[in-house]
Amino acid sequence: MVLVVEIKDPSGAIVASHEGNISAEGDVARIVGEGVAKFRKENPTVPLMLSADQAGPTISIRHYFKPN
Repeated sequence: MVLVVEIKDPSGAIVASHEGNISAEGDVARIVGEGVAKFRKENPTVPLMLSADQAGPTISIRHYFKPN
């Protein structure tokens, strides 16, 4: 199974994405962490977390199965 992590800005545009295979325990946390690290590297001035009353980036997670 492949996990896809997309970080979207308040308008819904994808500003960073990362995907990886899930085959062992801990892979989900690793893939999400790599996606967040990629976002921070590509958008160093944009905070991932904002005040509760402000719209900020959203982390979207989905998965798919690779055909054999």
